[in-house]
Amino acid sequence: MSAESVEQYEQTEIGVYEAKTHLSQLLDLVADGRVVFITRHGKRAAELRPVTGVEQAPQRPFGGWETYSLPDGWDDFTAQDATDWYGE
Repeated sequence: MSAESVEQYEQTEIGVYEAKTHLSQLLDLVADGRVVFITRHGKRAAELRPVTGVEQAPQRPFGGWETYSLPDGWDDFTAQDATDWYGE
């Protein structure tokens, strides 16, 4: 994001298009305690605010993929499998 874009986020209101485009940055602001109002045609339509009273899920790098594993043989696709799947 450019410095000009960052300045826009110091405001408490942002248009719906900009909110969709930069949602992750807005969530970072909310995580820091900010409340952000999303406007549609200049009128407030929604607000993003920090969740209170609920334990937040831990941050996982790469969306938690490090916790997943594939079983052995997951990619053993045989000629018979192809025939069974696609027909002859």
